[in-house]
Amino acid sequence: MKIVGTALLFALLAPFHAAAQTLTADALLDRITGQTFEIRRMAMRMEMTFQPDGSIAGRGPLGTMTGSWAVERDQLCMELPRIGRRCSAVTAEQDGSLVFGDGQRMMPVYG
Repeated sequence: MKIVGTALLFALLAPFHAAAQTLTADALLDRITGQTFEIRRMAMRMEMTFQPDGSIAGRGPLGTMTGSWAVERDQLCMELPRIGRRCSAVTAEQDGSLVFGDGQRMMPVYG
């Protein structure tokens, strides 16, 4: 019983991690416009740049692609070849990554 009490005490004293925050339309625009993000899916890695004019420039192991993006009602909407149009709420994680409702993660690329 002493072990359970000690474990509970450690759990209560552990650092609190803030939950991810769902971004509003204005916050999405601030975080995405003009920025490049890395998206990984299985063993593939792709970089996508969200241009200020609403276009997307992407490059990865299968070559380059272009598409478009917009923010509508606190959701990021993207239209890409072979994927089509998709809109999703986006949350910001403490590590700087952005996560779509389906769990897809975009990491900012610096430099």
